[in-house]
Amino acid sequence: MTTAASARWPVSGGGIQDDGASQVIVAPSGAVYEAGTFRGVAYFGDQELNSEGSADVYVVRYSDAGLVEWAVNAGGASVDQVTGIVLDEAENVYVTGFFHGTIYFSSAGFGGGGTLSLDADDAYSDVFLAKLETDGMWDWARRAGGRYAEESYAIDFHPGNDAAVPPVPASVFVGGKYICDFGLYGDMNALEVGPLDQGNCSATSDLYDSFVARIDTDGNWMWVKDFENGWLGRDQIDVLAVNNQGEVFVSGPASMSGSDALSPDPGWGLVFNGYHSATTSYHVDEPGHVTDRRLYLNETFNPSTMSNPVLEFWHYYDTESGYDGGVLEASANGGSWISVGNSWMIENGYNGTLSGCCGNPIGGRDAWKGSSGGWIRTRVNVNFSNANWKIRWRF
Repeated sequence: MTTAASARWPVSGGGIQDDGASQVIVAPSGAVYEAGTFRGVAYFGDQELNSEGSADVYVVRYSDAGLVEWAVNAGGASVDQVTGIVLDEAENVYVTGFFHGTIYFSSAGFGGGGTLSLDADDAYSDVFLAKLETDGMWDWARRAGGRYAEESYAIDFHPGNDAAVPPVPASVFVGGKYICDFGLYGDMNALEVGPLDQGNCSATSDLYDSFVARIDTDGNWMWVKDFENGWLGRDQIDVLAVNNQGEVFVSGPASMSGSDALSPDPGWGLVFNGYHSATTSYHVDEPGHVTDRRLYLNETFNPSTMSNPVLEFWHYYDTESGYDGGVLEASANGGSWISVGNSWMIENGYNGTLSGCCGNPIGGRDAWKGSSGGWIRTRVNVNFSNANWKIRWRF
């Protein structure tokens, strides 16, 4: 026997402009915490919040009966955004997001009257992490960032273990992305940990790296990590979870740009239009004589360290349908290159067999040939035997 879902205590909050919640969590006590972004004036119960800038942060606590117990905001003259909240065992609230310029944290107003404030570097966004006590008063706020844009998206809490030797403090973990460099700043804006150095320092760069940082519940930064594997692309942490042993699990998108992910034989060139998803794409013309040109993926990978690994790429081909075409090949531990057959293709595999005429170096093999009709996505099962594998496209 089931009961139809119904609203127990529907409530609303906000104002006449564009307001929205980013996250809602329920405490063991039954209290409900909501965090989001608002503009102008927003009302939660009988409490009024006023935005200082284009968009500010709000946090609201509701009782288990749906009554607003407190509502606070944080912000400055620019755009500020909350991306996540988490509770500790005492129902203190930890809030993370990113901000521009100066952000004030106060229950009593803005315009310099904030009891806490943070200043971002230059004109780019920095990460904030702040603690609210159970009565809705800001306890501390910390900044993390560098020369260019940084954003946080994920947060979780670990209760620690006082009985361990040495004791493990209760702490909060936060994850996101950064460009160029990334440091953790404490009280009085002093650098406490870092900085990380991505090695790609350009204000116009669209290459970024992920980070995970840890801070104790008193606002003392403990450490910060990135992937540290020479990956120069686009990776960020969107989801983060900590288990009982304090191990951190992260997830998020990752990709590499055409010019950094691949090494081409002569004859390939970078093009900057007609691409599907990357900043750049590689292109090779159809010559009037026999050629054999290859495009190599720089990164090696070991399938034994992955769960159901899949290679995904977008490509566009337009050749005559008999002799010309392309294949995918793989090499284990620097050994000979072997064909990745159609049996490994999950989506948009080879569509024909190439002619063996006239000294064709890949003649008689299944391949992509003719016209794809535009950009298509191909997905390949690369759950090969345990080894360090490299991939190349051969045309």
